[in-house]
Amino acid sequence: MGARGAETAVPPGPGNGPGPPGPPPPRGQRGHRAPPEALGTAVPRAPPEPPDPPETQQGPQTNQDTGIDLGTPAGLGRDPRAAAAGIPMLLLGLQSPRLSFPGGLLVGFIGTFLLLRGLLLPPPVPAPSRDPRVPHGPPGTPPYPVLYGAAPSDAAGEDAAVARALFRRVRVLCWVLTAPQTLESRARHVRDTWARHCNVALFVSSEPAPTFPALGLGVPEGRGQLYRKTARALLFVHRHLRASAEWFLKADDDTFVLLDNLRWLLAPLPPQRPLYLGKRFRPFARQGYMSGGAGYVLSRGALSRLAPALARGSCGRGGPEEDVALGRCLERLGVPAGDSRDTRGRETFHPFPPEIHLTHRFARGFWYPRYSWYPVVEGPQCCSDLAVSFHYVSGEEMYELEYLSQRLRPYGYRARYRPPLSPPGTPNTTGTPNTTGTPGTPNATRSQPGPKAPEPNRIPPR
Repeated sequence: MGARGAETAVPPGPGNGPGPPGPPPPRGQRGHRAPPEALGTAVPRAPPEPPDPPETQQGPQTNQDTGIDLGTPAGLGRDPRAAAAGIPMLLLGLQSPRLSFPGGLLVGFIGTFLLLRGLLLPPPVPAPSRDPRVPHGPPGTPPYPVLYGAAPSDAAGEDAAVARALFRRVRVLCWVLTAPQTLESRARHVRDTWARHCNVALFVSSEPAPTFPALGLGVPEGRGQLYRKTARALLFVHRHLRASAEWFLKADDDTFVLLDNLRWLLAPLPPQRPLYLGKRFRPFARQGYMSGGAGYVLSRGALSRLAPALARGSCGRGGPEEDVALGRCLERLGVPAGDSRDTRGRETFHPFPPEIHLTHRFARGFWYPRYSWYPVVEGPQCCSDLAVSFHYVSGEEMYELEYLSQRLRPYGYRARYRPPLSPPGTPNTTGTPNTTGTPGTPNATRSQPGPKAPEPNRIPPR
């Protein structure tokens, strides 16, 4: 499994697969009708004009029989009458008695082909847009490269009243770590799938992009700069966007997130209380830390406590493992790590793609079972019916998971797992640690550390 897990954990990057489809032909070219001159209609010649004075002539003369330029550089020596009429010099040359018949056949064939192509062939499917989609936000919204999601609607024929109410009450800002070299291969697929369900979405890169709504932080790319990049992103969100949401989700550009399930998980928790949740790992911090690849979410209270510490530099400079460094910092600041399992004790945040968790058996000695805070369950019971995230998801798989989660339904069934939506504040929000080992209510905070595992010599892939 170690080898299989390592192979799966390598996301497809630029150049590892077919590139995105190119833009379709401009619509103006479909159904274009050739002018009468191109269909063989004779064009009367205007009376010849006197040649230009020798000092104004540029380039060699044209052939008097055909009118074809015999070597004039591009843009020089063209007949101004032909340019005014929009007729290439080559078509003027086809008026020669020697070329009129074959030239007319050629031009007529091309014109007929273009006409039939525009009338008979269906228009090609347009490629996904590469233009920045920055909708207008609420009044007073700052002009930052952010995207605003739309509340779930009943347009698909389903009753989305609960999801719509949660969208308005549990506001989530999603900030996605990306890079200039992965904007096209990863980030645009996130933008076109699950990021639309965030209340606010912000893509964070090292530099701004001309054709993508990404915030440039001025941090060099590289694994060694991840914590610095994360710290700057959190400071920016706290300074400019903290009023736009109660919860702040960090994800990578190869993470898939189901926002409706995340809102159910967060709904009973008061956002003013310092708390952070995600896929909880055991070593390197007494209360553990949350996997960066699976994504983690901070409450507004946690962000308000973390941002001043990052600004002062009291959390250290970190290193390549931004999730470990952030977990240690939050532990020093007294921000507890929450329990993100559902009411049946099943995980909701996942550091691998669905097929790994559903079908694979982890080899003895593989790092994942030893790092996981809760016992790893293999097979179909690995994951909650209300799963929140999966990591190492390719751009194409984003659309697959979006379809499976948002549209595919078995006919004649009701959802088998329908936990109640607890009112805010009911499940264990007093800070008392849950030491029973079983999550009796959703989101029960468990900041009490479990049995300490031996720390290995290396930190696993995120």
